[in-house]
Amino acid sequence: MGLFLDYDKYESVFYSNLYLDDCKLVVKTPIVKGYIEPEMPDVNDIIVEEFELAKYVYLTAHE
Repeated sequence: MGLFLDYDKYESVFYSNLYLDDCKLVVKTPIVKGYIEPEMPDVNDIIVEEFELAKYVYLTAHE
């Protein structure tokens, strides 16, 4: 299990990601929306999807 930050350049959203190694799943929680949609993130914006961590670049790990 690990925590990572990433940025969706198409939606202008920063996410805090909880990566579940055993299941190859990520839970993406929006933390900051950018200038395109300046409103605060909503709980309905949480994303759960299959994910292989080794294939992607992240901004940083966090605790």
